[in-house]
Amino acid sequence: MPGTSYSAFLDHYCERVAPGLWNEPFNLLSNLAFIVAAIFVWHALTQQRDHITGPTWDLGLLTGLLFAIGSGSGLWHLLANRWSLLADTIPILLFINIYLLSSLFRLFSLKTIAILSIFTFYHVVNFAIQSTLPANFLNGSIFYLPTWIFLVGITAIAWKQETVAYRYYIFACMVFTVSLIFRTLDQSLCATVPVGTHFIWHLLNAITLYLLMCGLIYHAATNRS
Repeated sequence: MPGTSYSAFLDHYCERVAPGLWNEPFNLLSNLAFIVAAIFVWHALTQQRDHITGPTWDLGLLTGLLFAIGSGSGLWHLLANRWSLLADTIPILLFINIYLLSSLFRLFSLKTIAILSIFTFYHVVNFAIQSTLPANFLNGSIFYLPTWIFLVGITAIAWKQETVAYRYYIFACMVFTVSLIFRTLDQSLCATVPVGTHFIWHLLNAITLYLLMCGLIYHAATNRS
């Protein structure tokens, strides 16, 4: 059926007004910010690797996923169909979940049972929010609300414990909050801002992920055990 085909056209943003490869130039090209962020994060990781005790596979994987976020989101805004939407959302989901686990271990040195308990609680909260509120609530930004709550939580704890990288998390939390606002405003500003504001979400979110990765790397490099 055409309506359920993975090649079926989807229109979710102000900038796109018709099917076609180049109908979202701002939304497409702004994904280069994630690629640039991944390159800078990889440079930071290679610079600090010798100062980090133990394996760094999680940091390398997260850096690769940051690159994949830019690539997948680029495909989504280029093709605007169901399979490219998966290419957009899967790397994001993987990054969120792996970062959650990695940050709980690296920032707070929690035991496995505590990490799994918090991880489970996060997904319970996530399920409760996603199943209670409509999918189009806040222009789809409901998808990121549990992540925002988690980020505020770890930022508060990192600040209270004076974790060495807490400043990275404070700035990341502030930038992510602003980026969510621009993502949410996109559909409501189509009449006055034809290109929308979704591309600003990309730019600010790339900065957010860069700060989060630098915070995790810096903390790992200065807290040997």
